[in-house]
Amino acid sequence: MKPAFYLGCQGWAYAPWRGNFFTRAARREEFLPQYASVFQAVEGNTTFYALPSAETVVRWAEEAPAHFRFCFKFPREISHERQLVGAEAETRRFFERLAPLADRCGPFFLQLHDRFGANRMDDLRAFLAGLPREFSYAVEVRHPYFFDGATKEAALDAMLGELGMDRVNFDTRVLFKSVAKDTAT
Repeated sequence: MKPAFYLGCQGWAYAPWRGNFFTRAARREEFLPQYASVFQAVEGNTTFYALPSAETVVRWAEEAPAHFRFCFKFPREISHERQLVGAEAETRRFFERLAPLADRCGPFFLQLHDRFGANRMDDLRAFLAGLPREFSYAVEVRHPYFFDGATKEAALDAMLGELGMDRVNFDTRVLFKSVAKDTAT
C-alpha cells in the first residue's frame, strides 16, 4: 500500500544520532538502513554540493527499501552558478548518475539562488519544461519578489501549476531577516 505521505528529514548521515536514533555501534554504512526503518523519505541535499559517485548511488539503492523515496536537490552548478542557462549537459549528467534510483525518487528539488528574481521567469520556464517528464519536481525560490503576496508570486504559482510542478514551502523568517537588515543599513 502506498503511503498517503512520505515523512523524512534533511539527510540521514548524522553521526550525533548514534546511541539515540541509530544504534550506539552504528557504522556510517548502517545509517541509511537504520534511518529508512523509521522514515519513508529523505532530502538528498548532498547532490547540491557534488554528485555522488556511481558506486555510492548503487549502494544507496541496495541499502534503502523499495518503498523509500529520495528527494534529491539539483546541483548548485545548475541552479546557482549557471542559473539554469546552458546547463543541459550538467542536468543530463545529474539524472544519469541517479538512474539506479529512478524508481525510488520523490520530487527533485530545484533551489534557486536568492538573486534569481521574477525577471528570470522565462529562464525558469524553459529549464523546467525541458526536464524529464517521468519525475516530479518542486521549486524553492528565495528572492523576495516571489513572496509579494500578489502578482509575481501568483505568476510563479500559476506557471508551476501549468507545468504540473510544486513549490517548496519553508520558513522564510531567517531568510528575510537578513534582507530586512541589509535594506535598513
